Amino acid sequence: MNRTLITLSVLLSTVGFAHGAGHLKGVVASADGTQVAVTTEKKEPEVVSFDKETRFENGGKGATASDLAPGLRVVVHLRAGAKTPTAALVKFSAPAPVRVEVAVTDEGFVVGKVPSLKAGTPVTLVVTRTVEGTCATDIVLKEFGLSVPLPLAKPVEVTFVPKQPGKVHFACAMDMISGDLKVD
Repeated sequence: MNRTLITLSVLLSTVGFAHGAGHLKGVVASADGTQVAVTTEKKEPEVVSFDKETRFENGGKGATASDLAPGLRVVVHLRAGAKTPTAALVKFSAPAPVRVEVAVTDEGFVVGKVPSLKAGTPVTLVVTRTVEGTCATDIVLKEFGLSVPLPLAKPVEVTFVPKQPGKVHFACAMDMISGDLKVD
């Protein structure tokens, strides 16, 4: 009986140690080298400090506090015994890209239904050229340094991350056929 209680106590303390003081899940609202503000899944704001022992992982790879940016999904593992919420480990990754269908037709670039685009969130244009006789045999996003060939009848994915609100301009190589996406 006593052996069972001792074993149970050891197991429970190990579980508590492994999980520290819990964790927060949410989206980075803001971050600097000393703390991160997280909007939790319950839409509540939480601020967590960093210390010299805080570790950072981006998509499972080593990272730094400066890699944190608004809009990133984050899980913050809290340090046990800290007086204020302090991160032991901060795991984060980019949100899944927002997909936007674009067809190249006789009318030029025809954009399908565009969901709300946010600065910091990746966007993937899925571009399908459906006509032979067009200037739009490439799609160019000059602000991102992208120029991608558009083969006939084959969907091509072009991914980029808008850094700030405004317009994202895309065009053919000669900028004669073009379109814009609004980013909030």
